[in-house]
Amino acid sequence: MPIGVSNFRKLIEHRDSSDNGYLFADKTNFIKEVCDDGAEVILITRPRRFGKTLNLSMLHHFFALEVDGKPTKNLFNNLEISENQKIINEQQGKYPVIFLTFKDIKKSSMQSAISTIEILISMLFEEHRYLLQSESLSQEEKDICMDFIKRKSSQEMLENSLQYLNLFLYNHFKQYAIILIDEYDSPIQEAYLNGYYDEFIKFMHGFFGAGLKDNSWFKKAILTGITRVSKESLFSGVNNLKIYTLLSDKYSSYFGFTENDVTSMIKHTQIDIPMPDIKVWYNGYQCGNTVIYNPWSIINCLDEHGKLKPFWINTSGNDLAKKLIMQSDIRSKVEDLILGKTVEEIIDEHVTFANLDSNSSAIWSLLFMAGYLKTTASESFDDGTIACSMQIPNKEVKGFYKKLVKECFAVNNSISWYNNFITDLTSGNIDSFIKKL
Repeated sequence: MPIGVSNFRKLIEHRDSSDNGYLFADKTNFIKEVCDDGAEVILITRPRRFGKTLNLSMLHHFFALEVDGKPTKNLFNNLEISENQKIINEQQGKYPVIFLTFKDIKKSSMQSAISTIEILISMLFEEHRYLLQSESLSQEEKDICMDFIKRKSSQEMLENSLQYLNLFLYNHFKQYAIILIDEYDSPIQEAYLNGYYDEFIKFMHGFFGAGLKDNSWFKKAILTGITRVSKESLFSGVNNLKIYTLLSDKYSSYFGFTENDVTSMIKHTQIDIPMPDIKVWYNGYQCGNTVIYNPWSIINCLDEHGKLKPFWINTSGNDLAKKLIMQSDIRSKVEDLILGKTVEEIIDEHVTFANLDSNSSAIWSLLFMAGYLKTTASESFDDGTIACSMQIPNKEVKGFYKKLVKECFAVNNSISWYNNFITDLTSGNIDSFIKKL
């Protein structure tokens, strides 16, 4: 099983290396949809570990002539996209690519976050060190490149680093670049959790403003993340921006596994595991009109020969969800969710972290986007909000809520008290449950 493999080349080469190669769900037609999308800037939001990094790595290997010094030309042979020779001939290997991931920037202070981004940008310019030998760049431009590599740039220069690199690539190749930014909101969430959100969002606003708004040298930018941070606070002025969330039909089958994907994998591995059991544990995510299985849990389940247990929910990344539930007034509705009930809430796809402490709609919106809830019905309004009927998506996530209730209520009570509390809740003994509250 390709557990934790997010590099497209590694996945494909290992898949083709032997009979025991990686299992692979072919999502390469995602490339065609991106090429056909008329938007200049595309933002796709999905829960963590739903294949965002791997899909951007796939785009990187498709659009770039080479990645890490290795040619990309034959990587797409015999994959679904290879049936579209027009796109292969016109787009494959034709662009300089800027690929940047923020997924590992999880720092407790503003200074640490900026320092880590400085290292990230240094590595990015190091990847394009050949620009220092380019006859198309002035000496001043080469000096700027070297300053970024040596980490001598100011914070103001760091905010403009994406724009600088894009300009230099255009001057060198005489070709517009493809920009790929993975987990753009990961450091923003950490800034919120650690108390430096207001200061950090100003930096990110400058970074994306310079890189996507005041930038005439890129062909298309594709960003991924978990949340859709309010356009007014982060992407103001970005032209021709399209955002696709869990409620969008477009791209709905490319992140996570469809039922056909899962059925094919089970057949290939010949693991004896009932499909209904898989559905109860890991199914239930609604992406547009497509029902999606959690890919991280499916891969780990098959790797452990069909053992059904929490996988995705036990990985890191639950801190924000825990904070929102434990510090808000929505806990009574969480109890309804655990009982299998549906809650009716207003969802605003434009998340503003500054409002999370005071706006329950923002909390429900984030829990939904992060994969802790699913929609069973929705209705859109003119103001951009959406009325949604929501439930817990599956048994794995339900276990997360039960554990959280335990943490909330068992701090000052015995384990036996908690066990009786949960029994009352799940069995419907509401009178006894209310008394314990």
